[in-house]
Amino acid sequence: MPKESSIVSSITRKAKASGWFVYNVHGGHGAMAGMPDLLLWRNGIAAAFEVKQPGKKPSKLQLSVIGRLQKFGGVNCQVVTTANQAMEYLDDLPNDPRRRNREESP
Repeated sequence: MPKESSIVSSITRKAKASGWFVYNVHGGHGAMAGMPDLLLWRNGIAAAFEVKQPGKKPSKLQLSVIGRLQKFGGVNCQVVTTANQAMEYLDDLPNDPRRRNREESP
């Protein structure tokens, strides 16, 4: 089973290659408990990923923070277990200009 840190690194690499600004949230002194692992921005779109190993579940606190971020609006949050799952989620965001371009193409 891949380590969570490997999944985070793979998502970071792929997202940056697709033009996303990626911030890896590291826990520790002063960090907000429950904050998703990755925060991403591109073209006015904000996304956040809580990364888990396959079969692992987010904590109640992590789900609570995700819910709060979504409630404030403007942040698309998702729990993911693979880089491909994360990239598919980013590709499917409704405001993603790449999606509009694909839909407008004949």
